[in-house]
Amino acid sequence: ECLDFQYPITASVFNKDSEIIETVSFNSDNDLIDFFNYLNNTYVVKINFPISVLLTDGSLVVINNLNELENTINTHKNDCDEDDDYEW
Repeated sequence: ECLDFQYPITASVFNKDSEIIETVSFNSDNDLIDFFNYLNNTYVVKINFPISVLLTDGSLVVINNLNELENTINTHKNDCDEDDDYEW
């Protein structure tokens, strides 16, 4: 909720069955969620870094790898609550 990915984001996708590599582009949260829901064990995905996220204070953070992404998410996961989920 507290990190807004800045789109587009691209990823390289390898299909282990067909041995085809393709680049996919995501232009919204919905695109990204739909893609992850579609994945199964046939695919290997590599996010093409750098990507940028906008924090709640308006600052833009450039992320260069998965470790930085994980650290940024963990650091800012409690910065806000948009109250758009059911917590009860």
